[in-house]
Amino acid sequence: MKYLFILILFFSSDAYSQQNLNIPQMTSGMPSWAKLMYESNINLIKLDSAYRAFYKFNNFVKSNYTRYYKRLIMNNRNFMNNDGTFNSYSSDVIEKMFQKEDHKQSKSLLGELVWKPFIMETFFLEKNRVACPWQTNVYAIDVSKSNPNILVCAAETGSIYRTTDKGLNWNQIGTDFSLSTEAICIHPSNPDIIYIGTNGSLRKSLDAGLTWKTIHSVTDIYFYDIEINSSNPNIIVTGTDRGLFRSTDGGETWKGISNLSVCEIESNPSNPNVIYIMQASKSGYEPWKSIDGGATFSLKNSGWYNLTDAGVRMSVTPADPKRVYAISLTSKGPHLMRSNDEGDTWKIISTGSYNLLDDNKKPIKSYNGVDDSVYKSKDFPMDNWQGYYDLSLVVSHTNPDQIITGTGSTYKSIDGGKTFVVMGGYGGSFSVHPDLQEAISIGKDTWIATDGGITYSSDFFTDTKNSEARMKGVNGSDFWGFDAGWNEDIFVGGRYHNGNTVWHENYLNKFIRMGGCLLYTSPSLRDRTRSRMPSSA
Repeated sequence: MKYLFILILFFSSDAYSQQNLNIPQMTSGMPSWAKLMYESNINLIKLDSAYRAFYKFNNFVKSNYTRYYKRLIMNNRNFMNNDGTFNSYSSDVIEKMFQKEDHKQSKSLLGELVWKPFIMETFFLEKNRVACPWQTNVYAIDVSKSNPNILVCAAETGSIYRTTDKGLNWNQIGTDFSLSTEAICIHPSNPDIIYIGTNGSLRKSLDAGLTWKTIHSVTDIYFYDIEINSSNPNIIVTGTDRGLFRSTDGGETWKGISNLSVCEIESNPSNPNVIYIMQASKSGYEPWKSIDGGATFSLKNSGWYNLTDAGVRMSVTPADPKRVYAISLTSKGPHLMRSNDEGDTWKIISTGSYNLLDDNKKPIKSYNGVDDSVYKSKDFPMDNWQGYYDLSLVVSHTNPDQIITGTGSTYKSIDGGKTFVVMGGYGGSFSVHPDLQEAISIGKDTWIATDGGITYSSDFFTDTKNSEARMKGVNGSDFWGFDAGWNEDIFVGGRYHNGNTVWHENYLNKFIRMGGCLLYTSPSLRDRTRSRMPSSA
């Protein structure tokens, strides 16, 4: 056999990652099992048993609670004790743990075995010359402002990847470090300098991600966003669940600006000293603005909605620097907000669909007691889906009226947000996996990251001919079941989010998508070869 397959080939340092998670707000309509996630000492065994018992007698409905449950289990399963409790470790401690494991040499009758990742790229079964974004859940992505060929992305399984050719080829970086993150920022003038917010700390690399050092630590802090001043890169602002922090010396020292959660940061494209943030209030998040590079902020909620929410995304564009868009998943469905005066005042442009039914299909009353528990929007059909976990917003850099946003499916507007059509996910003509994680744009280039991977477009997703999946080398798939042939080179497995896949030595280094979605498979190839393929999940 030419290759030896084992699950660790697709994880590298991933299996040792652990990060703090953003827990959704408690509500009266939340399922009973979800309350266990709010205990001070969470027991994963107890939680999993309650989850399974609940859905044995109740219909399963995707929500921010079910998504958080999955992420909670995945994030801490490698650190669980026998009694179901789990330990939280800093990034430095985790690195020492897996570096110690890496020093243990695997041996066989052939001598020492050297393991290395397979360069994964997935293709459609029906069109096996076309790459598809059903491979790896990508949480975050950023593009270099000084060299748009360079991007950095983060996979759900904890690994970081870098490309120098706009995503045609990716290479894992920082394999000796614990780098699980959802917040990435590349230095505006030096693409070799990268910042990420990971488990309890902000980390910095000076060598394109090969090595990392911790520059700011706060116990159990969760990083939402990082913004670097393009005119003065020594000024860095970070949004976290513990507040807003600011550095004026490239991250050497930090000052707390606010102790309230800040989930999103954007800078004015023509004046980086003007900064917009979304800061927590009693009911959700509200817009604040700085005109001095983040030293001070003022509340700017004129025209803002009066509803609860669990987080907001923003986007700005050099095509109209005065315009700011924001998308929020409120208690009454998605609200698209827009400012035409640099964030001073706001207007509701569109409201999306909502279904205020609990897991037993009983209506949840609105604040005024009126039963308006279901609303289907014709112009903006997007709903809250799984909450803030699947939410992003990006505006075209060449046309300020073109917007892309999404949750379960991805939608596009060409009239400034008044109307939207589905373009990918559970509908649409573009090859975009469901569950939008991140969307970014620079010039004419746009990248969409989802639970399945990255899709690129050179015309802001206008023509399908100018769009394609770009996932070659992003090996961080989460295999829930797998097996390999014993008398020929063949590998099959079931991947979380991305269904079943098969690789064979005659497939020219292609992994083929076999269908399925969330359920795992554990196929056996020990008695047969190619005739035994994984069943669809």
